[in-house]
Amino acid sequence: MVEDMLLTEDIMNLITRELNVTMGADADYYSGYKLMISNEQQFVSEDDRDAGIIYIVVKFLQGNLNFGQTTMPVTITAVSEQNGIEVCQKLLYEFSNTYNLTSDVNDEIQQTYTSPVVSGNFSDVFSGFRSLFMMTGTFLYSKHANPATITYGGVAVPMINLTWKYSIALNSITTAESNHLTTSKAEYATWAINITTYLLDSGLVDDCMEAICTNTLNDKEYELIVTFKNGRSLTNTTFKLKDMTGEQPIGNQPVVSLSFTN
Repeated sequence: MVEDMLLTEDIMNLITRELNVTMGADADYYSGYKLMISNEQQFVSEDDRDAGIIYIVVKFLQGNLNFGQTTMPVTITAVSEQNGIEVCQKLLYEFSNTYNLTSDVNDEIQQTYTSPVVSGNFSDVFSGFRSLFMMTGTFLYSKHANPATITYGGVAVPMINLTWKYSIALNSITTAESNHLTTSKAEYATWAINITTYLLDSGLVDDCMEAICTNTLNDKEYELIVTFKNGRSLTNTTFKLKDMTGEQPIGNQPVVSLSFTN
């Protein structure tokens, strides 16, 4: 229960900080507007009924607690500025676009958001009319998870999915003295990495496209730096492209699967 309360407090602090950073990134546009953010419910005093205040309430829904991982869905309800919607709408869109699929500074809380929608207009609030916005988010919390990141050319590789495999080839022998139980000796090891991402016209994907389109894929080397959250990283960063598979479903962005091995 204590950990759950700390998690809700952390999420509230995270949302508050990110909304304020979003406003600070365009300070001229948001000048004259303020945020009032509350957990679950909000009581507005006479002094806090300014036309330029945007009221936001975060409601925590039922989550899952499994194997040291907490999944916490939330709904974010926002009451727009008085007699307008543009400022609140812009703020929520920029917030969701900026922080969707990102993590907090400690890489312990991963967050996803939907885009905001208007659920009501012309609500009579205080001395004017306001609109009601709603959006949802999901927070995945795990203190001991150890995810990996991959950088190429000093830039993080965007990934929809990452699969990696470390294989050791063993030479197993048996003798009469060992009662015919095998004794194995490692001969060599292989790292294999599979990255699924969108077919982008930049970075690692573009370099792979150039290689296969110019028939230089046989010996081209790719310097992939694989680093885990706990600080461990692969000492061997040189990989060869083994396989590249693209998919372009109708109505969706094309995706590509890149397989590398050392």
